[in-house]
Amino acid sequence: MRLLVGTDDGWHDVGPTASTGVDARFDRVLFHLDDDALPGLLPGPGHQGATLRVIPFLALGPARLFDHNTLVAAAAAFVLDAAAGWQVVAPPSTCAQPDGPTLSFLADWTETQTGPVVAGQSVVLDYDLARNSPCRQTYNGAPTWSVTAVATFLPMRVVQQVSVVDLTAGEARPTLARLHAPDGATELVLYFRNSDRAGCMAYDSDYGRDYHYPVVAAPGGRGPSWVGDAVATISRAASRRCEGAAPFGSRVTFGSWARQRAAITDLCFSAWEPGVTEVDNPDLWRVMDAQAHYRFDPTQPFSTTSVGLAGRDGHNARYALDLRAFDPFQWGRCAGAVPTMTVDASGGAVEQATLELYFTVNDVALRPGGDGVFRVTYEDYAGSPRTRCDTP
Repeated sequence: MRLLVGTDDGWHDVGPTASTGVDARFDRVLFHLDDDALPGLLPGPGHQGATLRVIPFLALGPARLFDHNTLVAAAAAFVLDAAAGWQVVAPPSTCAQPDGPTLSFLADWTETQTGPVVAGQSVVLDYDLARNSPCRQTYNGAPTWSVTAVATFLPMRVVQQVSVVDLTAGEARPTLARLHAPDGATELVLYFRNSDRAGCMAYDSDYGRDYHYPVVAAPGGRGPSWVGDAVATISRAASRRCEGAAPFGSRVTFGSWARQRAAITDLCFSAWEPGVTEVDNPDLWRVMDAQAHYRFDPTQPFSTTSVGLAGRDGHNARYALDLRAFDPFQWGRCAGAVPTMTVDASGGAVEQATLELYFTVNDVALRPGGDGVFRVTYEDYAGSPRTRCDTP
């Protein structure tokens, strides 16, 4: 390692006075500069107001290898002065980790992704300029072309365009570009456009299909604007989930008829978020995380399970939870696995178990009365031979 030091009478090539190994990869190099070797180096009493220009380089035989990672221009120098304590302070961007995932588009026409694209956060594009190079006109040796990333965030169709090439130094250098995924986005659609001043235009778009990336909701992200319309479908005639559903208030009964005859046995509810639930999106579950929280014993904490999408109802997303999945009297379920009670009915004694539950979509809860629970009463004839195992 050597230094070019700029003084009033020109540039001076200065060699190191000492070198100390730091580890297997790095050495610490010491340079000693004084007025004896470099007259007029730091003029003025106490060197106040003086500046020192230095350019580090490696001597490779007759050639010199300059470090242009921080200073891009060919003749750029580090400037040291007394006010900064004669130190070079690295800018915050030097070796900084990006504040979002990086989507890399490599020269061999492959793509990599370091993490999920998250709504409300940034995403970094790292584009190798060798991928898309037909349109590269220059003028007086300077590039007059560009490569632009064109991004569309769905479903709101927010379009962002950013350059992935830096031309400020009179030469083309790749640069990290940054996009911002808006809240409520569920998908990023991306392509790259190469153009020059001669009118040449070329595209990197996965052969016209564009590059597609799902956008997920931030953990603990904002919930939907509305959750409601709790209904029940226990029907033999329904052909699809939530069809012919009726409001169930806070309680519904699941008996032997439902267990033996019903084709659809769902609790359904809806959620709405502008620009999100108003369009069909198979990845909506990533943005609107619906869960059911349930228990049979009111003295125990709630357990949690995911609630699947059942489609879209107008501008709302519709969710459905199959009550059959919780039926404690289903054949094969262990007797005594949940607390039950026996009551007298017109057809004889029946055994009942009550499921308490409520729903959440992201951070918004759906409860009857604001803070109550929905109740599903499961019942079967007392003493029915329905189980094949006993509680341990």
